[in-house]
Amino acid sequence: MKAHTLTAADIGGSARRKPATPNYPPRWIRLPVRGHCPDTGLSRPAFYQLIAAGRIKSACIRKPGAIRGQRLVYLPSVMALLDAAAEAASAKAQS
Repeated sequence: MKAHTLTAADIGGSARRKPATPNYPPRWIRLPVRGHCPDTGLSRPAFYQLIAAGRIKSACIRKPGAIRGQRLVYLPSVMALLDAAAEAASAKAQS
């Protein structure tokens, strides 16, 4: 079986495309093993709830035929979600 190499188009865009949110670097982060993520403050179960709801972008990297893999989360999608939640909270507080 031939291995497939991912291109920029396969993972969602060209290499020249600007990040989803210009304030955050376009990078993928690993989920915390225990405790909270140092970048976002979210716990591992919170990440999985957001992934299941389709609210953040994630990918599972694993070898062909493997059952387990490494779950990665796209940091700008998480930060955009947190920014939207903060704006909604401040709008609610003002009204």
